[in-house]
Amino acid sequence: MSGEFASCKGYSGFALLPSQTVTDALKAAREDGVTKLLVVNQEVVFSNTSAGVVMDQVRTWLANNDWQGVKVIAVKSYARDPRYLNYIIARMEAQLRKRFSDKDNSDICVLIAGPGYPQFAPGTGGISGGVKNTAAADAVWMAEKLQDHFKANYDTRMGFSEDKYDAEGVHAHWTQPSDMHAAHEVANSACKNVYITGQAATTVDNLQTLYQEAIVLRGAILRVAPTKDVFVDTASNMDHDFINYFRDMLLDATMGKGDVEFIR
Repeated sequence: MSGEFASCKGYSGFALLPSQTVTDALKAAREDGVTKLLVVNQEVVFSNTSAGVVMDQVRTWLANNDWQGVKVIAVKSYARDPRYLNYIIARMEAQLRKRFSDKDNSDICVLIAGPGYPQFAPGTGGISGGVKNTAAADAVWMAEKLQDHFKANYDTRMGFSEDKYDAEGVHAHWTQPSDMHAAHEVANSACKNVYITGQAATTVDNLQTLYQEAIVLRGAILRVAPTKDVFVDTASNMDHDFINYFRDMLLDATMGKGDVEFIR
């Protein structure tokens, strides 16, 4: 993202690792005399939980440390940015053309998969006292938008993985439908070619998500229909079109545009 950001310095920090933390990044930026700081979380796109953790750590550190004159803007989410949706659609269409250029659309299934989310975040009063999880709502929104777009030309399904832990009953309110149910439908469908993508949920190399798609879902389909050609898309964090989108989104954020929060 050179050019517009050529004169800017970047810092990275991890919310849940013991080294190279968010605090370390903030300290380095302060020592460098930064006066305007843009905070963005680029992990799982719809993980507002992760973005929230990062912003909470930034707020806490700023409240307890002296850093006069700094302006801090945080990108809360870009999940529902129309430009991001259009980028995902264009990438999926390009992948379908590249992989199945000689196949009829009627002979191609599209499986939109992603990591599951509890639809409510646990609260002090159990599930009834929980807070609606915007990450779940955003993930379902994106998957439904993609399904609506592609179902006109392809047999298209969507589904989310389900974690098995029980945190105040959260597992009983997981995002639906399940990806295994969707994979079972695809396995029993007439299509001979299958495109599985996790682009609705992640751009980075989320190994858990890619494992679920490339090993678990693909395996479930091939066990039932071993002759199907099943293609699993990869992560797109090195995709130039994504980088260009990310640049434009960040430029907007520096001007207070988009889903941003002025932390200071």
